[in-house]
Amino acid sequence: MAYLSAIKTATSTATSACAGTSEMSGRTYVRIRNLDDSVAMTANGRHLEPGEDTKFSLTGLGTETIMVQSKGRALPYEIQEVA
Repeated sequence: MAYLSAIKTATSTATSACAGTSEMSGRTYVRIRNLDDSVAMTANGRHLEPGEDTKFSLTGLGTETIMVQSKGRALPYEIQEVA
């Protein structure tokens, strides 16, 4: 089992959660956590309040893009990938 964790920045423009880096090959699980203390965000349309997280179960086949977007100013979020 391979594991990758990173702190990234979400802006008011929707972008790939892995923008600027490559997605882990064969990933089967992704967790995204909003690290901001006052601004909400979305991950693939799921609303995340400050401190909240969401999990995505993936097939591990091909590329599955997860889009993130801040609901206000730029904010930090954590992404964890497992393959």
